[in-house]
Amino acid sequence: MTDDCTTFWNAYDTLLDDAIQAGHDFWLTRNHHGAGFWDGDYPEQIGEILTDASHGYGSFDLYVGDDNMVHHF
Repeated sequence: MTDDCTTFWNAYDTLLDDAIQAGHDFWLTRNHHGAGFWDGDYPEQIGEILTDASHGYGSFDLYVGDDNMVHHF
């Protein structure tokens, strides 16, 4: 996930202002959670570009296991 966020930021940093908000929107958008880049916080054309790019990364979910380590599925 960290690599994906870094790659996304490096590719689209000129369209983004806030790394923390961008990371949150990236996660929401790539996982189709009903909010993110397209929901009105960005100009429509930029939101569409960022949404399409996010979807290209596919879904990725994280969870903390019984071992207190972060895992993905």
